[in-house]
Amino acid sequence: MTNKIPKITVKSEIKKVDNTNPLIKDVVCLIGGFEDDKTVNTPTFCSTLTEAEKIFGDDDTIDANLALKQIFREDITGCLIVNVTTSTGSGDNINYQRNVTKTKLLEALATVNLIDFDLLYIASELTDELIVELDGFCGNRFENKRPCGYIGVGTRASAAAYITTSEK
Repeated sequence: MTNKIPKITVKSEIKKVDNTNPLIKDVVCLIGGFEDDKTVNTPTFCSTLTEAEKIFGDDDTIDANLALKQIFREDITGCLIVNVTTSTGSGDNINYQRNVTKTKLLEALATVNLIDFDLLYIASELTDELIVELDGFCGNRFENKRPCGYIGVGTRASAAAYITTSEK
């Protein structure tokens, strides 16, 4: 009796890209806090900045609105937007919380988990805790054949803090 060694053949395929630049992202998913809390955790697709501003406003003092303007400066098919704004109070004493917390991020990610997009943009400073959650989310999407990358901003107080963050 002899052992047979199986022959494994690996073929590489190159995905045909219709645009002239394969680095252009088709659909960007933006998670951030906007002017009101009417569309919270409801993914909304907009193909132009004008369309997005009709729904989410255009106040330049809000980070998510500034992020939208940056996203639509690029050649993209559209933007999938998830509003994470919460509010307290009522009437004239209403206060909006536009920060992205771990709870808000996890809820927003759950709403877009099965939707195809190429790039995830977080319109808030990323803490180490949020980076860990994003990394896990992107890893799961990769395993489920829906890969995406993410962009976020992070500032740290020292070189050691940057090293700790980079290890996440």
